[in-house]
Amino acid sequence: MSEPVFYLSLSRARRHAPDAALWAAWLGAELVSRPLPPDRPGLVLTHAGLRLHVPGAKPTLWHPGLTHRRVRSRQPDTLGLVLALRPDEWVLDGTLGMGHDARMLARAGARVLGLEVRPAIATFTALGLHGLDPGAARRITVQCADHRTWLAAAPDDAVDHVYLDPMFPEGDEGESTNLAPFRHLPRLPRVSAATLRHALRVARRHVLLKLAPSEPAPHPEGMPPPELVGSKRQFYARWTTPASGALQSDPP
Repeated sequence: MSEPVFYLSLSRARRHAPDAALWAAWLGAELVSRPLPPDRPGLVLTHAGLRLHVPGAKPTLWHPGLTHRRVRSRQPDTLGLVLALRPDEWVLDGTLGMGHDARMLARAGARVLGLEVRPAIATFTALGLHGLDPGAARRITVQCADHRTWLAAAPDDAVDHVYLDPMFPEGDEGESTNLAPFRHLPRLPRVSAATLRHALRVARRHVLLKLAPSEPAPHPEGMPPPELVGSKRQFYARWTTPASGALQSDPP
């Protein structure tokens, strides 16, 4: 399924915003007036921030999802533990989405490069993160890019870790109803064997793939078998690179 063209509209309170055309150009979106198009996704600029509208789902502002519980927990976050994060290591989050995992990685001391292929979602997430958790957001660089293209073009050992979370595979109910609008967007392709091989080349320490419930860990040809790591609630496939003991790299 091809990606729809996002629209940008203004709330009634901001209907005279002079910078609306600049916002639309920045987002790669079509500036529309009301009534809102009922058959495609869009963003509405309000005084509270950008509100995401997706057919079949309730409009929503950016929301931290279950990360508010993860932040409050007295235990170290599982994601940082399975990566054995060291201070200021670079993590490529190739599937940024709402930025929930990127936030937890940043709070664990990592520097995160988050890739999101849809400009409207990249901006929606970046502004949401800055509004809720500016300290973590300062450690996250959001870039509009396709992780498949980025990994294929990246040099060897470009980052310390590569993290991939293919959102909402078939049968996965996701972590929160706050993510429901994303379920009504076209799904991105599953992470391919070629992408995983590039990730192993690009990562200096680990490649981590988030698994859906009951999903077996993939074992692409030419790659070592992954370890199955995580907690009772969430499992990951983890590959450790031969150069995992090397010093961390410069920023990508």
